[in-house]
Amino acid sequence: MLCCQMNTQRDSFLRLEVRKQNWLRLEQYKRIVAQRYVFKRACLRALKREGSLTFWQKTNVMLSLAHLPRQSRITKFSTRCRVTGRAHQALRNVQLARMEFRRATREGSLLGLKLGRT
Repeated sequence: MLCCQMNTQRDSFLRLEVRKQNWLRLEQYKRIVAQRYVFKRACLRALKREGSLTFWQKTNVMLSLAHLPRQSRITKFSTRCRVTGRAHQALRNVQLARMEFRRATREGSLLGLKLGRT
């Protein structure tokens, strides 16, 4: 009984590891695609704002904007922890989740930061 319980715990941990790696790969893919389409998206937005276009030309520009890949929007990727892959409460400037940030400051692995207690 105990052996089976340990195996299920290990299997669930491995599944979480695989999911974390998939999240990080997906975020990396979203950033690459967004970088690829940033210039095209900016040009189409500038065309859309231009006042000299007719209604049909603006409609065509808006349709071409809508046909760009969904992952090419900058708002589609989120900040994730680089250690755990956690999306919620991830600090943007250090790319760590709240709990990992506390652990790293306690260990002293982040330069220039100390634990608040003396």
